[in-house]
Amino acid sequence: VHVAITSDARRRLHPRADGVHSLVEEDGAFFADPARAEQSATAAHVVLELEAQIEWVAARGWTPRRLDSHSGTLYGL
Repeated sequence: VHVAITSDARRRLHPRADGVHSLVEEDGAFFADPARAEQSATAAHVVLELEAQIEWVAARGWTPRRLDSHSGTLYGL
């Protein structure tokens, strides 16, 4: 599973979990700048979002075997 808590310049990504406002910009998309995400994110919101993404994958019948993060953002948290 390639989890994401940031967007990138070409594609605005939105969270799967509700109420994770520390992870998003005013438009509701994840921060494009990983440094902003690292400064704003709360541990509780990160956990909620990662669980929601993994549950989304599992609900489609896929069995997650590995996990990595978009832009390496989780390494800074």
